[in-house]
Amino acid sequence: MSFEKVNTEKINAAEKRKHSGMSVGKVEPVSDYVITPHCSFELKRRMISEDVVRSVLRAPEQRLPVRTGRVVLQAKTKMANKIYMIRIFVDVDRHPAEVVPAYLTSKISKYWRNEP
Repeated sequence: MSFEKVNTEKINAAEKRKHSGMSVGKVEPVSDYVITPHCSFELKRRMISEDVVRSVLRAPEQRLPVRTGRVVLQAKTKMANKIYMIRIFVDVDRHPAEVVPAYLTSKISKYWRNEP
């Protein structure tokens, strides 16, 4: 399965201009992490490469809080001429941070946040 990072400005420039803080500009990456065995199992089952996960951890498009100590990093990607979003859940309240399940979704409008 190959992935291509999508330039969100080309997808919808007007929507991008409306974005604020959380999705525009530099989003804090996660650089010190481990991929949990459960996450590794789920990645294989969902046919998502660890390289894709690493690239999103290095350069996420959005970082949203889930609960205390857990965030979700999101990025849009193009696969088979369709745009998907990869969502990666990370427990950031420990050192190193733990990457827990990640998945692809086509329901971008459901999860993409235009405002913090």
